[in-house]
Amino acid sequence: PALYSDNMLDAVLDPETRITVGMSTDLRNPESDPQAKPTCFRTAIYPVTLRYRFFVPDEEVPGALVERKGARRLPSDAVKLRRALRGFMTGTRNAGEMEMAKKLVYFARRGRRCFNAVSDQKLKRVLVNTATKHGMELSKVFFDHKTFQEQIESVWDAAVGIGLYGSNLVNSMFMPSSAALIEIRPYGLSHDIYAGAGGSGLYYLRHDITVAEEFPDKVPGQLIKDCIGVSHECMVFYRGDYRRLVMNEVDLNGIQTLLDDATNAVLGGEAGL
Repeated sequence: PALYSDNMLDAVLDPETRITVGMSTDLRNPESDPQAKPTCFRTAIYPVTLRYRFFVPDEEVPGALVERKGARRLPSDAVKLRRALRGFMTGTRNAGEMEMAKKLVYFARRGRRCFNAVSDQKLKRVLVNTATKHGMELSKVFFDHKTFQEQIESVWDAAVGIGLYGSNLVNSMFMPSSAALIEIRPYGLSHDIYAGAGGSGLYYLRHDITVAEEFPDKVPGQLIKDCIGVSHECMVFYRGDYRRLVMNEVDLNGIQTLLDDATNAVLGGEAGL
């Protein structure tokens, strides 16, 4: 946890890099195995939070080829990953990407950072309405407790994915390169971790929740971003980790508009135009 993304990137690109940090990560689990020894890696691949992107843009890789889907450029390593995963999981050599199906996937959460019951039901109606209107299959996916293969298979043919801000959106990197991702971001949060779908080439849209609920200890007149910058408790509050998030009709109508936009663009082959 103490390794900054730049340090990790340096370590991946140059194995001889020596990194000194004030905290170490011990991969042992003393509760299950008190005699376990620490695990050391010669090379680490850490694709999730390198500057909030999953893939390195081709412009930063000399000689890389750039593929296009409509007006969008696709990182070549993102395309290779999708093809390689399909080949590995299907046992097919020289496999292409999974063909995109008329499928809408809701990246669901439980426990931490969830909608309240009323908002969750209203969002469900919006999703059902979208799937019915566009003739799509609707799938609600909880990624916890799934195997790696099951996580990939849950989204690898999805046309549109939608979900609340959080680490489960990382699974969007396994969606087809022509697909779309819609992020729902809690009120007041300005983290752009998934902006542009992490550089994975997806058509990315975002809705910021409008229902305002302020941190009780925020100084009057203080900007939310400044509160988050100086207080971990403030950041956790606006991230919605330990409270149920609420949406109103403005939010639901906005999400419906984004769903229609994404679905029409993707299924019409015009994503990002």
